[in-house]
Amino acid sequence: MDTIARDLLRDFHRHGIRVEVLPDRFRLNPSGIAPEPLRLALRDYGDEVAALLALLPSPNRCKVCGEPSRSPVGPDNHCVACALIVADRRGWTVLPVQHERAA
Repeated sequence: MDTIARDLLRDFHRHGIRVEVLPDRFRLNPSGIAPEPLRLALRDYGDEVAALLALLPSPNRCKVCGEPSRSPVGPDNHCVACALIVADRRGWTVLPVQHERAA
C-alpha cells in the first residue's frame, strides 16, 4: 500500500498540488484544481497517504512522496521520480547520463 500512497502523492505533485493532513481531513494546496479521479483515490487510500505523510519530512526520504533513500539526502531533496516531475513542470530538458567506458 505504501506504493499506492507514493504514486498518489506523485500524481498530486505532477499537478502542482501539495497534500497536507489535518486532524479530520486532507488539505489540497492550491485547492479546487485536483482532478476528480485523484480526489476519489485520495478518499479511497487516505489512510495510507496519511500514514506516509506522517513520516515526512525525514532526512532519509523524498520530501514529496516519501520514497526511502539509501543515504541521508536532507529534507529538501527529491527522489528521482519527483525530481523529474519538477524538471518537467519547469520545462527543463533532462538528458540521460552517458558513462564512458574504460579503455
